[in-house]
Amino acid sequence: MTNQEIFDKVCEHLMKQGCKSIENDTGLCRYRGPNGLKCAAGIFIPDELYNRNRMEGFSFDNISSLGEVHRFHAFTDAQLSFIAKLQGIHDAWLVTHWSRQLITFANANALNIPNCLL
Repeated sequence: MTNQEIFDKVCEHLMKQGCKSIENDTGLCRYRGPNGLKCAAGIFIPDELYNRNRMEGFSFDNISSLGEVHRFHAFTDAQLSFIAKLQGIHDAWLVTHWSRQLITFANANALNIPNCLL
């Protein structure tokens, strides 16, 4: 996948989902939340590789060092960092600010802005 394809996939997912993937009792962001919710990085973790105990609480580039996600997608280290930054937008910003933050991210990374953000 190119960075543009990764970015487009994340934008489409977040805009369609319209809410954070969080753990109900703690409010912490999660790769997998209740009712099938997924964060910006969680969409790149195949269900069969997801391991709550080994993944939750770690950034995407850290869990990818486990080898499973990296092997499945063949992401480069730069792409893992790129996805981790998108994960940060999901985690750090209110949903109402996602669109603006994703547009800012696109501009800073010379990416096209997908229609779902316009």
